[in-house]
Amino acid sequence: MELHDDLWQILQRALEAVSPEKCIQRTITRDGESLRVQGEEYDLSRIKRVIVVGIGKASARMAAALEELLGDKIAAGIGVTADGCKVPTRRVE
Repeated sequence: MELHDDLWQILQRALEAVSPEKCIQRTITRDGESLRVQGEEYDLSRIKRVIVVGIGKASARMAAALEELLGDKIAAGIGVTADGCKVPTRRVE
């Protein structure tokens, strides 16, 4: 039974590590008006509109993570995802 529990924990941690939210958190960070995307830095005070576009099963969860990170900086967005993969978002349809 112990091996079963260990395997279950490994699986849960692996799935958590590749979750859409974790992928966003690893690649996009924000410090005030400074946005860093995969090492590139952007000054949000100079950006007029952020538009989010996503396609795929993970796009809704990624959009929700971006909304948490960018809030009202997002002007609009669209995500195309499979039925059953939708999550509530405020600015991304």
